[in-house]
Amino acid sequence: MTASLSDTDRRAKAEALALWERDRARLMLAQPFLALLAMQLELVPVVDARLDTAATDGERVFGDAHFLLGLSAGERVFVLAHEVWHCAALHFVRRGDRDAKRWNLAADHEVNALLREQGLRVPGDAVLYEGQCGQNAETVYLWLQNNPRESRARAPWADLHGPVAAQTAHPGLTDPDYQPGTGSWQSWPSRVVSAAQQVQRQQGRLPAGVQQLVDDYRNPRLPWTTLLRRFVTRGLERRRRWMPPNRRYLSQGLYLPGQERVPRLEVALAIDTSGSTIPELPDFLSELLGIIKAFGDYRLRVLMCDAAVHSDETYTPLNPPVPGRVSFSGGGGTDFRPVFRRLQGSESPRVLVWLTDGMGRAPDESPPYPVLWALTHDGERPASWGEVVRLPPAGEEDACHQ
Repeated sequence: MTASLSDTDRRAKAEALALWERDRARLMLAQPFLALLAMQLELVPVVDARLDTAATDGERVFGDAHFLLGLSAGERVFVLAHEVWHCAALHFVRRGDRDAKRWNLAADHEVNALLREQGLRVPGDAVLYEGQCGQNAETVYLWLQNNPRESRARAPWADLHGPVAAQTAHPGLTDPDYQPGTGSWQSWPSRVVSAAQQVQRQQGRLPAGVQQLVDDYRNPRLPWTTLLRRFVTRGLERRRRWMPPNRRYLSQGLYLPGQERVPRLEVALAIDTSGSTIPELPDFLSELLGIIKAFGDYRLRVLMCDAAVHSDETYTPLNPPVPGRVSFSGGGGTDFRPVFRRLQGSESPRVLVWLTDGMGRAPDESPPYPVLWALTHDGERPASWGEVVRLPPAGEEDACHQ
């Protein structure tokens, strides 16, 4: 049976909210860059069995009310700034298929090192690996794999920045205000750049770590093939496959089939057939199919569309796509909305890649799955949501990511 919040819990939530909002206002004087980003997040103190400390879903920052009330003003500011940096650095998106616990530690280290560089005091029991300062979360994650003794949470400063797992802060309590969503992470790069521009106009300089992140968002140095690979692998699905009987139980006379976790890549590809994508199509398809086939098991759904969907084919290892044989139909004006309507409901993909020049009408709101606009070199972004990779002209190597 789920217990309800007490009057003490409700008062704690109200008091924690007032204090946290006051902390955020004071942050504007000391750390304007962080404050500008924090202003775009809703502060939500809660009392819930699933949350010990704090968490973010990219739109809200949740904090255990009793935990917050036990902190000093400086510590509360640290918690808020810590969650802001998880959003700004896109740690939830960057995790991919990595182990959640180890990734949380690596991301916490990256954030805490940046906060210390910005002049905030990092609590002594927070995650911070001195020998790894200056390294990004991906590098620290690999280091943790080789140093398993370091892969342990350090309470009470171990927060959540991914799918929420059950915890034991308040056994049995469920707070109706604690409803983390999947977040709207696509807008964070533009938020970071905008905040940095405001601070630079007033103060002139940013801390080195902040400047590096802003530069990466403005002028990423990764080639489009790497960016495409990173995005597509977010469509990785772990499913179970029945195997021969599990030998562990044979001595007991039990013939139980074993199970194996098998990775399968689930990707939808929409191709704008208005004509401008034709020069880039061979190189793009070759790269995409190489990524997909490298996983062994995959399900690739290819939709051809101009103002309407003209073909909708699904490919698997038993029916593999051949770049030269993928039919290219259509050729009129472009409207992206028919593809999104086709993919609604049970047909929704894990990820969608659009190859297009961007010259068409997109839905006003983003769908509930990640979208990558793979634009031709002279294409235009068709929507404010979604990620963008710009392809080079046919025969060239470089591209930029927006």
